[in-house]
Amino acid sequence: MRKLVSEWYRLPSGSVTPQFYCLDHSQQLVQGVTDTLLELIGDSLHPSELKLEALVEKAEAGLYTPADPDLPDWSVNNKDLWLVPPMAHPGRIAISNEYSGDFAVSEGAEPQQFTFAQFRAALKHWREFLALVARDGKEHWVGRRYETEFPE
Repeated sequence: MRKLVSEWYRLPSGSVTPQFYCLDHSQQLVQGVTDTLLELIGDSLHPSELKLEALVEKAEAGLYTPADPDLPDWSVNNKDLWLVPPMAHPGRIAISNEYSGDFAVSEGAEPQQFTFAQFRAALKHWREFLALVARDGKEHWVGRRYETEFPE
């Protein structure tokens, strides 16, 4: 079972920064999920994530046609998302991270493929975590993990 983890991490300078990552059953970092899907969601700040969610829902319902099939359907901080073939497999969401050679389409890598359920689970997790932080404060979450299951 893989899980999504969010926490606030204290930097050596004393400031804190959010962390959002995926761990496998042996507690090892799942880089492909973390560097693509989770970074894309974490970087799509409110209210942008509402537009992203609506776009994904439209694609899942089969109602989305890209304006330009040669370009990603969504992009934020060099994380690119495709909702239709040829980049996305049928019924999947494809995401690349152009800052990471392992997941950069521009360097010949294939984008990571995710189900719509995985996208929704990650978005729900991140929103719940941000709501907890808003309620409790960042300092409360330094070194404390918020964890949920990540569907296969």
